[in-house]
Amino acid sequence: MLTKRIISNEIYDPCGAETYFEEMERKGLRLKYAGWRLLTFEKGEPREMRYRIEYWKDELPEDLVTLYADCGWEYVTMVKCSAHVFRAPASIDIPELHTDGEIEAQHYQCIRRTTIGIALMNVLALALIFGVIWWGIGILFMPKYRWVWAEVMMLVLLTGYSVFQSFRAWQYWKNLRRGRTKRRSSTMYRVGGWMECAAWLIVIGAQVINLAGIVRYKPENQVWVPTTQMAAQLDAYDLPYFTLQDIEPDGATDGQSTGDIYTHEPLSRVLYLWESDAPDGARLELSYYDVRLPVTAPALAKSIRVDESKPVQTDAFDALYRYQRTETLFLTAHQGRVVVDMTYWGEHPDKAEALFYETFGR
Repeated sequence: MLTKRIISNEIYDPCGAETYFEEMERKGLRLKYAGWRLLTFEKGEPREMRYRIEYWKDELPEDLVTLYADCGWEYVTMVKCSAHVFRAPASIDIPELHTDGEIEAQHYQCIRRTTIGIALMNVLALALIFGVIWWGIGILFMPKYRWVWAEVMMLVLLTGYSVFQSFRAWQYWKNLRRGRTKRRSSTMYRVGGWMECAAWLIVIGAQVINLAGIVRYKPENQVWVPTTQMAAQLDAYDLPYFTLQDIEPDGATDGQSTGDIYTHEPLSRVLYLWESDAPDGARLELSYYDVRLPVTAPALAKSIRVDESKPVQTDAFDALYRYQRTETLFLTAHQGRVVVDMTYWGEHPDKAEALFYETFGR
């Protein structure tokens, strides 16, 4: 009978992995082979075995496998392309695979370089992603992109863990060269297995959240209500706003609105997104963010403004960006911890701009 276990990220900690395989033998689980992500064990009688791992970039040379076999070491399997597992009965006195720490350190050096390389790549990837996110930080404030948080947290977790893992690989290599006694414990190997499980759960969870967001935020799923109903919701939260009817009192009396109010978001205390249409073709979009960290307000304003907008000097806001083409007006501003973005399509852009200053400015 076969049973599966996930391959730990700590396979490059030989002492931990060897001890783990020995403990599994005592439970009657004998390592049979390794797949891409899973180890396969065969159930049998508990027994005392010694496991050793030999690191080699590719397949072990056939003559080396034969040499070890002549010494009493049975070749079992290769794990993650470079960790070759051997075993022998604990009751038989046979020589170790390596008796010279300096030679073993030379074999392990390629693994040390690999783990450090992976850590550096993860650090660079994380720095790049944070740079992109900061440049386009608006995406983190949007409820429909909550899945990005899961992706970022997954990368932070894996980067931190890979840095820690590379440090341990370097430490192990250093101890080998100095001839220090190896500490045999399977604790970190088991932790590495849980880390692998957690990483996959986060990846799957992020994709589920992503798909749910795509389904939820499809245009056909938007609910349009009378503008007065949406205004009443904003009044209940005591949030500043103005309506199409304030801009065009004759043409927007029967207007419809759609949007949502979000509280307790990761980066904002309160956020509302509002779209209003009028029968005469006028349209107003308002996005209001009360951010938790004032330092993010300038970056958010720059991120959500249209590319063509230019800064405008004014005492009404800490920063204001404006762009207008024909009857379409784009305004983005931040004042303290509040960021507001407006797009207006209609025949009265001057009035819309005046209301923007009056409602959200100092």
